[in-house]
Amino acid sequence: MLLLLIGFSIIAGPVLLLAYLRSSLFLKTAASIAACCAFVLVLTVLQGFHFVYITQGYAALSNPFYLFGLFVAPGLFLLFGRAVVLPKEPFKPALLTSFLPLLLPIFLPIHVALPALLVFGAVYACWLGWIAVSVHKTRTQYRFEVFFSVCIITFAVLTLAAVLLTPLNNPIYFYSIYSQSIGLAYVLVMYALVAIPGMVEDLFEIARDKYASSTLGSVDVNDQLVALQRLMEEDAIYTNDELKLATVAEMLGLSGHQLSELINRHLGLSYSQYLRQIRVQAAQNILRREPDQSVLSIALEVGYRSQSTFYAAFKQETGLSPGEYRDLGLREDQSG
Repeated sequence: MLLLLIGFSIIAGPVLLLAYLRSSLFLKTAASIAACCAFVLVLTVLQGFHFVYITQGYAALSNPFYLFGLFVAPGLFLLFGRAVVLPKEPFKPALLTSFLPLLLPIFLPIHVALPALLVFGAVYACWLGWIAVSVHKTRTQYRFEVFFSVCIITFAVLTLAAVLLTPLNNPIYFYSIYSQSIGLAYVLVMYALVAIPGMVEDLFEIARDKYASSTLGSVDVNDQLVALQRLMEEDAIYTNDELKLATVAEMLGLSGHQLSELINRHLGLSYSQYLRQIRVQAAQNILRREPDQSVLSIALEVGYRSQSTFYAAFKQETGLSPGEYRDLGLREDQSG
């Protein structure tokens, strides 16, 4: 199991890095790209050292490259995480203090420096978690950000506790705990990307709108909201499974930034959340009106390409699966 997690993270890291670099959703700067590349590279190298040690008994803690990667990782994590969560915030020289852990092995023996390093990592994770939640707390639906932040913080704290409670005279304990934490963090990120439709777009839109100046100064907000509702309810444009923010914005005579801000500030949702809500509401109507229609055909009818994506979206909106919702409606109709 340990080797599988290490192997998974060695593959997943570069894949996620490539997805980040190719994505048009993130506001990327030279500093954020450099931090992301360096962070993924360091984690990949560390996992490579862990794999070699566990399979061949190589003493990684005696290797200066391993130690450098180990003690620089928390600082890179903080810089990259901050760039993602606060894309409009400029880089501040004070952030260079995040690399203070690099001094730990110089002034402290390794058996003290390692727990101290993980204290820094746990503090950085808690800080980023708090920032992520505070940025998105104005949303009507931000449970995922809370859940994700809590999971990352829990990983950091449990890793710290495990290292503090295990004897460091045998490095295999540290390698095992640290490599598992990296692997499980990658698993959590990959699961979130697959299971939470539009999660990346949600995070980016809310952060961008929070830190951008208003683009709605010359826009009649009420008229545009009515026009948007008409497009969804009367024209049913949500049935297009490739409906993009830019497409809807063009129909309304707005820019993509204007439509994003309109939905975020006046409906409390990101575009992907709003579209999901519209589609799920339409699916609810069909489930009640035509209880014999298959779930797959309903998913395709309301704009989803697959049944699995529809299930995830429906459950996120209602707390029920489509089948459970239909059964509940049938019972209510029979009792009524």
